[in-house]
Amino acid sequence: MDQPAFLADPMACDAVAMNLLAIGENASKISTAVRALAPDADWRDAINLRHRIAHGYDDLSFSVLWSIVVVELDPLAEAVARITLSDA
Repeated sequence: MDQPAFLADPMACDAVAMNLLAIGENASKISTAVRALAPDADWRDAINLRHRIAHGYDDLSFSVLWSIVVVELDPLAEAVARITLSDA
């Protein structure tokens, strides 16, 4: 899906927003010690985005959420994978 298709699809926008909210919520529950295993991950931004979505939904810019998904999500997923693999 490209950005214009995403922005034209309210269900996709809502789904992405709610999934980003869940990511931020779960990031807030990760201990400091575990977060330290991936210091390059921007845990604070994920948590702050959760707050922004939860408390300012009427003012969300879905273009910004698109950019976050395209730019920030893969590095965060890679950090989580490294942490998961380090436990194995």
